[in-house]
Amino acid sequence: MSLEDDDHASPDEGSSAAANPPSCPACGASNEASARFCHACGAELAAETRTTTAARERKRTNRSEVASADQDRARKSLARQEFARTRTIVASLRASYGVAALIVTVLVLVPSLLAGYPIGIATGGIALAIMVPGFVLIVRQPLLWSLVIAALWTVLVAVEYVFAGGAGIGVGFAIEVFIAIAMWAGVTQAARLQRLMQENPELTLAKRRVAPERRVAGGVAETARESRRQANRARRLGRLKLAGLALLLLVALITALVFAMRPESVEVPLERFTRHWSAAELAALVAQFDAGAVDREKLESALARRVWRDTRPALGAARREPRGSDEVLAAFPVEASVTTQAGEIGVLLRLDAAAKRWRLVDLELPDLRVGDPEAAAAAFRSAWSADGLDALIALCNEGLQQRRASLERVLEKRDWLRARPAIAESGIGKPTRSGSVSIEFELEGDAGIVETGWEYWHPSWRMTRFKPPAER
Repeated sequence: MSLEDDDHASPDEGSSAAANPPSCPACGASNEASARFCHACGAELAAETRTTTAARERKRTNRSEVASADQDRARKSLARQEFARTRTIVASLRASYGVAALIVTVLVLVPSLLAGYPIGIATGGIALAIMVPGFVLIVRQPLLWSLVIAALWTVLVAVEYVFAGGAGIGVGFAIEVFIAIAMWAGVTQAARLQRLMQENPELTLAKRRVAPERRVAGGVAETARESRRQANRARRLGRLKLAGLALLLLVALITALVFAMRPESVEVPLERFTRHWSAAELAALVAQFDAGAVDREKLESALARRVWRDTRPALGAARREPRGSDEVLAAFPVEASVTTQAGEIGVLLRLDAAAKRWRLVDLELPDLRVGDPEAAAAAFRSAWSADGLDALIALCNEGLQQRRASLERVLEKRDWLRARPAIAESGIGKPTRSGSVSIEFELEGDAGIVETGWEYWHPSWRMTRFKPPAER
């Protein structure tokens, strides 16, 4: 038998030895393989028989150890292969944590700090306080930190949904839900990775340095290490450049957010109003105000009564008067015109701050400088005593002129269409700030009182209301 055959005896040979134990040369009785004397007759057994049996026992032990070592190597090889596949999940998780921390910083923490929103500040601060350590320590405890961060992200998404009340949920929220699902999928991979690390202590995500005494200068290992160092140096340089670019983009984004969320200066809407005031387009002027704050028809009428419809007096520098933290009154003096005096407060604006933006919410024009209402009373007396209705209609504004047929029927019932009772006395009220006045005319012969209303449209009065005495 060759040496190879001796070292690696077949299973059949071992089985044969075990099945035929050594026999006593004196009496032929079978004995244990390790026995020195026969248990039947007490004769000493042959030494070579014991040696052969012991060698065979050692061969069987060696074969068992070799098989066990082969199985252990195979198991460790499979573990390393699975570990290599699974460890990429940790890199993906770290990248997702970095992106999530950036999202929380830019979209939650910075806007909350600028707006002074305590809930947003607390939420963003807690999220960063967990994500940043998780980003660093996940290589040591992948299961723990992946589980903590996945749970935190899920809670933040749930809180956002609850506060939004299900409204306004769009693409951004869908992305956050997808990130949460991906994080929980990463937890399962981290659990497998943690199990492999516990079963195989030599497997670790953290990089280990080779002890200086184990290094061989100029050897293959040293050359490989130097090559890896150069590759790592180039990789770090690339990452540093990428991080610098990301930092610049982050600074630019934060700067843009600061300027976008910075409260608008009250000078901006005031300057815009002054520019449109000087323009001839009324629609652009009304568009500067909140919807419904200014009635276009009433404003157009007020401007026309002051002869400001097409040409308006220039506005001076606004005098601002704060009314609390979110309201300002702005008064503009105007140049002299036929209806205003130089330096008179021509326009009064009220501005309200909402959502960091000043809005125009009210407009007041100066008191109308009206003529003597006695001129309106004299014009009415003259038209009332004239033959027919034309002179009386000429005093009316457009609204009453369009109701001429109704006025004719009223006067015809009283037989006043051609001639009317003479006016005995007139009572003139006090003109209002808006340039209107009421005048009553008492008719002779106890015919009653005619009530009228007038508006001043520079340079004359126009009748806006006519109420004859009740029929008798």
